[in-house]
Amino acid sequence: MINALKNIALLSGLLLLAACAPLPLTNPHFATPTRSPKQLENWTVKGTIIINTEEDSSHARFNWHQQGQNYTIDFFGPLGTYHQHIEGSPHSVSLIDPQNHLTQAPTPEALLQQTLGWRLPVRALIYWIRGLPTPAAGWQVEYGDYTVVEGYKLPQTLTLTYPELQVKIRINRWEINA
Repeated sequence: MINALKNIALLSGLLLLAACAPLPLTNPHFATPTRSPKQLENWTVKGTIIINTEEDSSHARFNWHQQGQNYTIDFFGPLGTYHQHIEGSPHSVSLIDPQNHLTQAPTPEALLQQTLGWRLPVRALIYWIRGLPTPAAGWQVEYGDYTVVEGYKLPQTLTLTYPELQVKIRINRWEINA
């Protein structure tokens, strides 16, 4: 009889504790997307990029602000070793280096190759970073984690592979701009 009372008291205590527990918060990773990333034209992403070649490896933080067809991308080297500022539109792209030298090119791909030695398909990245398909021109695109931000299902990690080159992008923060 005493054991039965102890069991009832223990069970009652557990039920009381469970009733007082807070409700789980909604996890943005499992929220239901309600909007298509195709509609997303104005956004900012902050993250890291790692570029691996057979000879070298580069790592940088980046802030990418997209406003329609115009964009700015800032790359920051480890421990503040460098800062590169890129501004682009459909007709031109320019880079301002830490010494305030201006370099211009007709395409973002040409500019990054010329100044940083990076061969990146930036015009395709505008689609890939939102999780949208586009012709890959030899690139293999793999997506990892996703998150839902303001109704958009957006990638948090992606890996781009091209012969003798691998690019890993980790997005730490998405901001949807009006």
